[in-house]
This record gives sequence, structure tokens and C-alpha cells, in this order.
Amino acid sequence: MSKDFSFLNEDFDDLRDLLQQFENLRAGKSHSFLDEDSFEQIIDYYDEHDEMPIALQAAEIAIEQFPYSSTLLLKKANLLIETKKYKEALDLLERKQKCWTVLISIFIYCKQTFTWR
Repeated sequence: MSKDFSFLNEDFDDLRDLLQQFENLRAGKSHSFLDEDSFEQIIDYYDEHDEMPIALQAAEIAIEQFPYSSTLLLKKANLLIETKKYKEALDLLERKQKCWTVLISIFIYCKQTFTWR
């Protein structure tokens, strides 16, 4: 019985390409756009390979591009906790909580405004 594991090679090639794009971005060689899911994969890769400084740098770049992504924010907070930077993790979450509170208030206001018309 033969199993087809070609999808593993394709996944590995895709990840290798993503990592190369990120390394080029870090080195200033490229201004390519990485989407949110790509950044998640990159962060996870470096986290799983215990390359925390690079994982944190990837999280910082990702949050610069996607500042309202709760997934990326939580990934960065988790990395900070893993590196025992508890205060930084808490500060990050508290700063974003204030931002989310404002956004939720705006959303509720808009919803009420358009519902009552």
C-alpha cells in the first residue's frame, strides 16, 4: 500500500518560500507584502524552532502591518510570556484593550445610529 505524501513537499516548499520572503523583508531586500496568515505561519515556525528573537521581530513587523489583528497580538504576547517578559506582555495587552474598547464603542454607536433610522 503506497501513500501519497507529495502534499508535504508542497507545504514545505510554500513555507520555505514564505521564510525567504520574510528574510528578504528583514534584510531590506524586498518590500513584498505578506498577508496575516503568512505572518502567523512565520511566527509559529520560528517559535517552534526556538528562535524567539526572530519570532518576536516577525510579530512586531506583522502588527505594524495588521495593527487590529487580535491573533497576531496574542501571538506576540505569548512570545513575550515565553521569554519571561511578563510586564511587556501585560503592557501590550492593556494598550490594545484600550484601543479595542474605543473601537467597540464606535461600532455600537454606528449600529444604534443606523438601526434607529
